[in-house]
Amino acid sequence: MGKRMAWGLAAAFLAASLLSGCGGGSGDSAAKDAPVAPATQSAGAKPSMTATLGQREINAYELTGVNLAKKIRTGRLAVIGNTIYFHGGTKPSELYKVTMKGDTISDLTAIGESGSVDDLADNGRVVLYRSADEHKTAIYDGKALVLGDPWPGEMAGVAGTSEFFYLRGVSLKAVNLDGATFSDARDVIKNYKLTPELTKVTLRLVCAEAEEIFLRCVIRKLKENTPGIPILIAFNRKGKEIRRYEGVPELPRGWAVTKDYVIHCGSKGLFRILDRKTTQVLGETRFNMRPFALCAMEGNQVLVYDDRSEKLYRIDFQL
Repeated sequence: MGKRMAWGLAAAFLAASLLSGCGGGSGDSAAKDAPVAPATQSAGAKPSMTATLGQREINAYELTGVNLAKKIRTGRLAVIGNTIYFHGGTKPSELYKVTMKGDTISDLTAIGESGSVDDLADNGRVVLYRSADEHKTAIYDGKALVLGDPWPGEMAGVAGTSEFFYLRGVSLKAVNLDGATFSDARDVIKNYKLTPELTKVTLRLVCAEAEEIFLRCVIRKLKENTPGIPILIAFNRKGKEIRRYEGVPELPRGWAVTKDYVIHCGSKGLFRILDRKTTQVLGETRFNMRPFALCAMEGNQVLVYDDRSEKLYRIDFQL
């Protein structure tokens, strides 16, 4: 009884404090009342790695201060203000957070057990993930952790609102988060496989913004035994495709949508930079790392988890 009462009080507190916010990895859709973004590193900071893109240098900075070896186990990262969230550990896995100041991280903290290392979403105010408790939605606002409705499916939050998009089977749906409860569920795409080009693909969410939702897939070529083409598709909130980006074909990994660019990488360290508005490929560059997960940060910066060195890097792609 005492435990239920504690959860109830925490839920009440969360409902009162949840005002909405931005999807930390969604680029330029920051809400006016969203947490202050972390300050960028000064121009005099020494990069850990440097790569070239045409005549420009692209710098990668290692986030130091916490030994992350054997700590991160995730395909998704989330950044809210000065806090980075990720899944880690095994049996059970847990959601962790670290505090970021410049390129220094500290205060590694376990938040709670998780039911999946690939389920993580945020709207700039709260982090949502699938709990280990009957697969409910765990909701963490930086202070209190509560369990809400059953986990609806792979999710992405929208900056400045309480709206989250989620995938269930072949449908893309939207829902509002009211405290610890989902409401007003509605179809955005009832069945994406009815689109001829998408009949044989599986869509996965990358991020969502007020007017655009980004989903990734791999489209197979007509010839057999050839690698598929990694594609990121931007849909409007009515489910209509509006743009399409082609990624790195060599061992493709994560996508990130920043203020001006779409970034895609492959496991051998190749990064492709595309113009967000025109979809034009602006260039490619390679870092000596094995990028596993990407997350957009402030402006045109990207947080990268290198699963070979087990380190986090901040890369500034401002061209």
